[in-house]
Amino acid sequence: MTVDLPDDLQHVLASASLVYYLGAEVSVGSGTTEAQLHAGGESWSLGSDPETVDERASAWLRRVFYLDCLARAGGPNGVRLTETDAALAHVDGTADELYDTPLDERVARYLRADDAVDSELPKWGEAVHVAPDNPRERVPRLSRWLGRLSDVRLADGGRLTLGDLDTYDPEPGVAVRGAATAVPETMISPAAAGEAGVVGWDAPGTPLGAYDASAGAPVSPEPRDDDPVEVVVVRCGWESAEAAADQWRTRADELAMTVSARSDPTTDQLREILRQNVDLVHLAAHNEQNEGVECSDGYLSAHELREVGATAVVANCCGAVEWSRRAVDAGASVAAAPTGRIETDVAESEGAEIAGLLSLGWCLERAADMVRHAGDSSGWLVVGDGGVRVGQSRSPTPARVVEQAEEQWRISHLAPAAVGHRVSDVSDHGPRLPGAVSVSATRDELLRRLDSPVSRGDDLVWSSTDS
Repeated sequence: MTVDLPDDLQHVLASASLVYYLGAEVSVGSGTTEAQLHAGGESWSLGSDPETVDERASAWLRRVFYLDCLARAGGPNGVRLTETDAALAHVDGTADELYDTPLDERVARYLRADDAVDSELPKWGEAVHVAPDNPRERVPRLSRWLGRLSDVRLADGGRLTLGDLDTYDPEPGVAVRGAATAVPETMISPAAAGEAGVVGWDAPGTPLGAYDASAGAPVSPEPRDDDPVEVVVVRCGWESAEAAADQWRTRADELAMTVSARSDPTTDQLREILRQNVDLVHLAAHNEQNEGVECSDGYLSAHELREVGATAVVANCCGAVEWSRRAVDAGASVAAAPTGRIETDVAESEGAEIAGLLSLGWCLERAADMVRHAGDSSGWLVVGDGGVRVGQSRSPTPARVVEQAEEQWRISHLAPAAVGHRVSDVSDHGPRLPGAVSVSATRDELLRRLDSPVSRGDDLVWSSTDS
């Protein structure tokens, strides 16, 4: 398979994920005016303008990937997923026939299918908007997004002023929860929000409902081989991290995980903790604007973070977004922090919820988004690689469970990385693609059978004893 592209970075970005998945050869020519895909002796137009290429490449990636999952899973030695019959009814060939068909011809059959097939397939797991304005920084990060088959999209989003957000004070530059903390006067709502499970934004502006993928370099942490997951929970001053530590300790034996706690470190000690090659540092502390994170002997400011070895940092501190951004610039793969001032009891609760979700295999952006969904839509911002995972779920993938009506629930499977997710424990559904299903069950029944908490209005309910 080959893809012909105009000699323009926007066309390259728009088609990157499709090309990567297909393993296609790319031909970039100064005289090429129309992007085309050649497969199985046929040609398909991706379009002439970058926006059309962006839309078609994204749609074709979703179709080809999921239909191929169904064909390969339903082959002679596989298992038929729930969507197999309905989806492949639109394709030329049965699952067994497609399984034995060469890849380029298989792709050609998928693209010849009528468009009704798309309604049978789930939405994509992750999309990352990338702007072509700063290729020296943004292009090297593509390897990270393509490596887990994120759908790389041309940056497209609506600009929102603070007055558009009911969680913000109308006075420009004043942030959430009544904090006198400066925030950008405009935020970006990426257009792909809702089309994918997780959305990243590697472009100018501060994203709302997405992780800020523009921070940090595409460096990989030192390899940890088969070492157990290592989590360090740090408490500074009167802030409490005990609930977060308890969430990690609950899974410690099951995951052969090391969980350690540190209290009231000095600035030098906190720097040393952050330099360690660990999976996660969870920091509960007070962050003073223009000073930094308060330690027992002073403040550790953002500009003093010169080396971070932790893969992920959760800075559960008031308005610590810029501190977290610096942690990513200094070597962390991802960091998260509240966008403004946060009350101590709320910080402890939200920190524990994020810790619990991370321990169950949720990536950091999904965990933060679940907390945003239950509380403040702009209350946490993830910077760096929001798709980083630290823990692991007991089932094939964690699930997002949202109450739609009394004893009616929507269960969304969160990753396209594996096929055949089972929800038969809570319904009559068999193994299926990682989409969403609606089920009828009592809350207690769901909580007994699923790892994940249940989202009920503004609350996350973790056990049947919770109110």
